[in-house]
Amino acid sequence: MKSFFYLLYKDALLLLRDKAGIILLFIMPIALVLIMTSMQDGLLNSITNTDISLVLLNDDNDSIGNTIEKELNKSEVFDVHNLNEMDTLLSENGLRNLVAQGKYLIGIYVPANTTQQFKEGFRKDIESVFDGSSTNKLESSDSIPIRIYLDPTIKPNVQSNLMSNVREFITQIQNQFQLKAFSEALKEIAGNTESNLDLRYSKKLIADEKISDKKEDVLFRPNSVQHNVPAWTLFAIFFIVISLSGSTIKEREDGSFNRLMTMPCSYSKYLLSKMTVYLFVCILQFLIVLAMGIWVFPYIGLESFDVNGIFLKLLFVVIVAACAAIGFGTAISSIATSQQQAAVFGSVSVVILAAIGGLWVPTYAMPEIFRTFSNVSPLKWGIDALYSIILRKSDISDVLAQCIYLLIFAISCFVIAIIYKKFKKV
Repeated sequence: MKSFFYLLYKDALLLLRDKAGIILLFIMPIALVLIMTSMQDGLLNSITNTDISLVLLNDDNDSIGNTIEKELNKSEVFDVHNLNEMDTLLSENGLRNLVAQGKYLIGIYVPANTTQQFKEGFRKDIESVFDGSSTNKLESSDSIPIRIYLDPTIKPNVQSNLMSNVREFITQIQNQFQLKAFSEALKEIAGNTESNLDLRYSKKLIADEKISDKKEDVLFRPNSVQHNVPAWTLFAIFFIVISLSGSTIKEREDGSFNRLMTMPCSYSKYLLSKMTVYLFVCILQFLIVLAMGIWVFPYIGLESFDVNGIFLKLLFVVIVAACAAIGFGTAISSIATSQQQAAVFGSVSVVILAAIGGLWVPTYAMPEIFRTFSNVSPLKWGIDALYSIILRKSDISDVLAQCIYLLIFAISCFVIAIIYKKFKKV
């Protein structure tokens, strides 16, 4: 045990003496989260040229519901999944949960008897005009509740863009049915004719628009702060591979590693010391970026990062992600033959993993091929877990799958490092 504490002291000294490494590990994430959050706040993010995943539940099974389903399937914008075909037992609540879990960006629910209610309401309004009990303008305060749910992780400006597209789409269908219903009503109603009839009609197919939340119907809109704090925390955590691999290779090059191995010091204890020191560094990075989000951002006109009730959950995911980053750095240090080689490979690989992992561009806005690649990025697993906790108020059990992936990645990297060392002359 005494030797382990000496190893911790040695690794801490190596880290503190590396001034460039200290700047990279602590100043870089502070600058990135400050600059990127300020730049992204309020910017309009386009989601064009992508298939937007949409799930539809058509309980109407009549003209309006079937037309919406048909037109959505013909659309080149939406990737439509029919819930009636997937599971006939699922209700509106099931659709809502699918969207809340992030499996689809949009959910549309067409209630039973939508077409019948629309026709009956329209006919009554027309009859009231022709029998003189109403003005010559077709108006109705009623609404038919076609409900729309959006994934809560979508940024507000993207939500507005999506809702605008969906609203325009359904309004076109609404206008078609109004004209058809009006034409049929004129044929059936005998006698009276009305001159200068105002055909504008206020009955709406979309009664209410909701942002789907996992636990309750609360309007929850993510912002640039809620994206950038976890994103750049993960980026900083994985950037420790440069400092970690550099210090390990330096010890190997100057002979320190060989001298340590001749003492009562096992390689596993050596790795555990490195892991402990850099795990502390990762937690410190997280706390610094979190402090920026909570106390600094409000002074520069940005929203404060809310950690109420989720701090320990975030810390758990950060620790798991740190283990993955430390394992990755250990594997790089075992395979690389020089500090320069480790630094170049480490920095480039982390940037690539961050890019395809959705830290810069949301994965749903990527082309299909990059959305597929993103699933192999450990930063994608980390950001998905943090998003779920921050935006969907998920519990640890809900993000356990992503945490397990990160731990498997960490263990695999440590195994690679040990096996490579065993078959390589140090």
